[in-house]
Amino acid sequence: TPGEAVSALLRALEQDAGPARAGLRKALTIACRSKDPSVLSAVHAWLESASATIAGRASLILALAWSADDEAARALASSALSAAAPTATEFDDLWRLVQAARMLPSETGVDGWLSNLAKHDERWMLRGAALTALTDRKSALAATTAQAALDDAYSRVRVVAAHALAQTPSALQALAKHAVRDRWAVVRAASLDSLSELPGAEPLLRRGVSDTAHQARAAAIRGLTKARVTGAWPLVKSRLEDHDEAPDVLTDGVLFARAFCIADAARSLASLLRRGAGPDATSYESDVGLLALGTLIDFGGEPAAAALKSASGPGAPAGFRAVAEKLAAQPAVCATRHVAQPNPGGSTEESGR
Repeated sequence: TPGEAVSALLRALEQDAGPARAGLRKALTIACRSKDPSVLSAVHAWLESASATIAGRASLILALAWSADDEAARALASSALSAAAPTATEFDDLWRLVQAARMLPSETGVDGWLSNLAKHDERWMLRGAALTALTDRKSALAATTAQAALDDAYSRVRVVAAHALAQTPSALQALAKHAVRDRWAVVRAASLDSLSELPGAEPLLRRGVSDTAHQARAAAIRGLTKARVTGAWPLVKSRLEDHDEAPDVLTDGVLFARAFCIADAARSLASLLRRGAGPDATSYESDVGLLALGTLIDFGGEPAAAALKSASGPGAPAGFRAVAEKLAAQPAVCATRHVAQPNPGGSTEESGR
């Protein structure tokens, strides 16, 4: 019974190791979700008591935030967070408070505290987590804090900043700089992912297809797919036909061809299918080959018939034969879709528009 258990749970939270006990936090969350009035009453009284250390408060606030679908629990978590945040100094306490903030509504005081952490804390994990929390809270400070964090010394914080700016048109130039010049591939990839949601990013996405890092090339192709730049097909095709290309780039290249039903992709896809079904294929090559198989079947007609024959032959792996059998009766998706025609000289050209 939550009302009877909560006192014991709160006493356990006062012990030296109490705040670190994930199971104890989970139990407190379950108790708070019960909507038993005596639970929140006891929790509120404990937060006001002298026995509640900052470590215990931080742990309890996180437990409350997990139960924040309840209006009363959400209000109590938010007020307790506002009171506790300025006094926390230890990493564990700060970390739990920041994670709690991710699940709670935006509020000026806590948002300012998070922004300060994101800009000035010496620990990169806290800087990145604070920025993530601002973004999740849809704080008015998220965009300006993320713009500053794009120049953070640590690459993973710059990745968080890039993702936070995905729908911020004013960040186009800053993201462009990192998409092209950042020395870390993960930052270039994150910047390209975010650029795909902004107008005017097509030249940068096209350039990204030739990046030296596979993560960035894959991100650029994903961005071109999202932005529906069918005219970039020749760039994507060159990646699909590179025998040494990385699996993630091949995967996104196949998805590009599939999204726009590009008939010119049939030969490239058939080659990937044969590689994936070959006796020496790696697990990655097999995954790409299966994706190519499904895409060719979507195309219908001769490409689909040839793909089914290749995947159903006696030498094909059992997994390919099973997929071919399952998809054989599937209608050709591209036959009922407005098919995009690649236009190398332009951006997007779709029949029926």
